[in-house]
Amino acid sequence: MFHERTVLQYTQEKLLANECNKKRFIELLKKAFQKANICVQQAVEDAGLTIVNTAISVAPQNDDVRMSCENPMSVILDNESDEGDAPAPSGMVDEQLECEDIEL
Repeated sequence: MFHERTVLQYTQEKLLANECNKKRFIELLKKAFQKANICVQQAVEDAGLTIVNTAISVAPQNDDVRMSCENPMSVILDNESDEGDAPAPSGMVDEQLECEDIEL
């Protein structure tokens, strides 16, 4: 078991192969992002759809929305105002999209 101050001696593959480690790591990341005032949503099923739906639903309220198809943590929102958390995705996309298909 590990926590935020643990110095890991394992490879990423070995650490994340254990489901308990993976869940704990995700929780640590979520807490760190939330502590930094970053809105966090964890995908239950298809992470790609969650990412795209989130980006589409929050784009009108943000000055800058960036998506990277290389990284599972791929939506970065930049908003100058402090009006609270971004809204939940509204289910706008129902199928798998390629990066070339996405326009915001």
